[in-house]
Amino acid sequence: MQNKDLLQDKLDYFQSLQAKEIIFNSEHLAQAYEDQRHDQSLAIKIFSVLGAVFACGTFTAFLFMINFFQTAFGFIGTGIVFLISAFVIDKVGKRIFLDSISLCLFLLGIGLVAFGFDRLDIHATLAAFSLFLISLGSMVISRGYIINFSATLLAIWFGFALFMDGEDQEWFYVLTGILGLLATYFLWNESKLISFSKGMAHRYLPIRTAVTLAFLVALYPVSRFTSLDYTSAYRIILSLVFIGLILYILSEIFRRMGYGSKKQRLGILLVLLFCLASTVIFPGISGALLISLICFHIHYKTGFVAGMIAFLYYLGQYYYDLEFTLLFKSLLMMGSGILFLALFFITRKKLENHEKL
Repeated sequence: MQNKDLLQDKLDYFQSLQAKEIIFNSEHLAQAYEDQRHDQSLAIKIFSVLGAVFACGTFTAFLFMINFFQTAFGFIGTGIVFLISAFVIDKVGKRIFLDSISLCLFLLGIGLVAFGFDRLDIHATLAAFSLFLISLGSMVISRGYIINFSATLLAIWFGFALFMDGEDQEWFYVLTGILGLLATYFLWNESKLISFSKGMAHRYLPIRTAVTLAFLVALYPVSRFTSLDYTSAYRIILSLVFIGLILYILSEIFRRMGYGSKKQRLGILLVLLFCLASTVIFPGISGALLISLICFHIHYKTGFVAGMIAFLYYLGQYYYDLEFTLLFKSLLMMGSGILFLALFFITRKKLENHEKL
């Protein structure tokens, strides 16, 4: 009762600041306030997740000890029961401990079903496709953040496994490019996707986070000079796609802000193109920069920090893998830093002048 009175006092205060009447959804605000009040610290969340993992792991080990899984269908049946239990707990539970339990049951369910497929000697492609469909179905059934986040990561993982084998590694470039386009679409069209439907509004944040992080991780194999020939056309095409997206996003940002003249915009884009042209054999740099640029524009802090960490790592790895002397690498890195700083200060100066006008 005290919390509701405090909330009502705050609403009355905001109403007093406006001449016109403001309509508040008091019930929704009260529920959000109550949920936030029950929110736990990060340490408690971590310990809750670890406790749930150990509990579910111990229970699964107990089932193995009593030879509960005697057949492949025992694995699959138990996995399905775990999955259903995870969805039920995710539906009724709104506490971090219950979320942790539902996550562990969900992951154990997926793992047991995968073990069952392996016992049945199902072809790897068919098993990956089945698990991919289960992951997508989990995203449709559940509205919880933690289940949707995990299901999205698993769907991406099984989607890659569906097309990958030991010899045909070129598919990884294609799938990474598709994942980059998907991440760009989800980040750039935030308002459109959230307003698409109520269900999408609940699922957007975990899907966005999972796709963004998965893309940044997927850039690692395609950016290693030792993984495939660094002169591969796939590597170059992938970089060109990311560079093209960067130029498009930046031009759209300039257009929306009304920044400078067309010549100034074109000049900045050409300078950026010149800087990125030297990294065309290393897609990780342009891919991470693309994510950082969009996340900075939409004020998505987690994605921006992750993108900048990935960008700095891939940039350092790029200079490290180049077959040049250490002195030349140092000069090249210093020159690139000076160029980026000059571009930053020029852009910042122009923006400040524009704001004054």
